[in-house]
Amino acid sequence: MTKSIPVAPENTQATEAVKQDYSHQSKPSSHNEWFLYIIENKLGQYYTGVTTSPERRISQHRGLLAGGAKALKGKQPIVFKAVFRAKSKQHAHQLEYQIKQLTRKQKEQIIHLQHLENTQCVTSLFVDEIEVN
Repeated sequence: MTKSIPVAPENTQATEAVKQDYSHQSKPSSHNEWFLYIIENKLGQYYTGVTTSPERRISQHRGLLAGGAKALKGKQPIVFKAVFRAKSKQHAHQLEYQIKQLTRKQKEQIIHLQHLENTQCVTSLFVDEIEVN
């Protein structure tokens, strides 16, 4: 069975490649991996979130797929600064809460070191080949 990905109507041409990337995937299993991510927008602001699919989520935030955060609308380019593999959904949400309590300077330290206690850093798996500055 093919997974249906909602597409933002104003970006249909730009999403053809993204839709094809997801067309081969089956429904998520109950053993999904969870990730915590920190992204930066064109204003230099950090946004923290959790997901089971960093590729899909950043496509949503960029407006290529429906479902991006309102806080990021119109603030492209958006790039991953850090992505960490969490132990579970609960762990991912706990980490998200903890990160959101930190100062900008503390978040920058996590991004610079690519280290967050009790997690595996997997940023290199999700960083775009060419980041637009």
